Amino acid sequence: MVKIIDCDVHPYVPSVKDLYNYMDPAVVKKFEIAGLEISMGTDTVVTRNPSGGTIRKDAKSREGKPAGSYPEDVTEDYLNKYPIEATILNDLSACWMVSQSGTYLSLKLASAYNDYFIAKWLDYDERFKYAMIVSPWDPYSSVDEIKRVGKEKGIVAVQIPVTRILVGSRLLWPIYQAAYEMNLPIYFHIATNDEYHILGLKSESYFEHHVNFPAVQEVNVASLVLSGVLEKFPNIKFVFAEYGFGTMVPFLWRFDKDWRGCRIETPWVKMPPSEYVKRNIRFTTQPLPEPKNIKLLAELMMEIEDSLLFSSDYPHWDNDMPDMSLQFLPEKSRIKIFYENAKSTFRL
Repeated sequence: MVKIIDCDVHPYVPSVKDLYNYMDPAVVKKFEIAGLEISMGTDTVVTRNPSGGTIRKDAKSREGKPAGSYPEDVTEDYLNKYPIEATILNDLSACWMVSQSGTYLSLKLASAYNDYFIAKWLDYDERFKYAMIVSPWDPYSSVDEIKRVGKEKGIVAVQIPVTRILVGSRLLWPIYQAAYEMNLPIYFHIATNDEYHILGLKSESYFEHHVNFPAVQEVNVASLVLSGVLEKFPNIKFVFAEYGFGTMVPFLWRFDKDWRGCRIETPWVKMPPSEYVKRNIRFTTQPLPEPKNIKLLAELMMEIEDSLLFSSDYPHWDNDMPDMSLQFLPEKSRIKIFYENAKSTFRL
């Protein structure tokens, strides 16, 4: 098997009490008085995975905590079983908590999560890399957070929770500028349920929530291109994790066609949209589409192979483990997707 950089692995903070050492006393008191605990907003009655949760039941865990709660377990259960050179960590509960809190608490939570993972995970195994989380609600304070921890060893990206605000919004441009100055890519992961407000959609089931991931991605890819972000920041890579890549090729066909007919409205978009996407945007492989004719999937993946990054989504229920993934591709393509693309994207 080729060397692997896994671009989507989910750790979890076992309890909000584990964050207390990294929080202001006033924030700790708020959690203590209210009896608040870490939550994940998509895990509600309506959008809860019908099998009983998103975590694989056979993934290693301890003390009744979710798999992924301790770096020792992830190392033993996953990293040491495969030729993994690095994993990009992102905590979905952090994404939810930061995006759904008021501005002050959002900023304090982002800093606490960042300090926790730097101390507890990045020092444990050098294969753990982390996409630091920032708040979308106060971009200038988030710039300060990027400057504070962006140069820490093992920080390889800036994660912004995707909300009802399109990611091309000028509200986020100061964050993009700071990431550019720190030589860090931007990382988006489906997580908050707020993303669906962009579509005017309120999911009525987990099935509906899950199958619409690509639609959220498409409107945000269009936003990055048409807002001029990719013209303004030509050297930043933007990573979309777990949205699905299968619809992206026909979407780009349509995008280029409409650009030729409507480009007078966006004169700052100087290249066909597909060229911006090829240059600036990366997509993780999980969840892999599963057509009956696997040759169709291979052809589709090879058309955008320079833009694809392998991801397992460990330890989630629908994860794609390395030994079960991409074996239908030529070795040259597998080397690119498993390793080379991520190495350049995250500057490892």
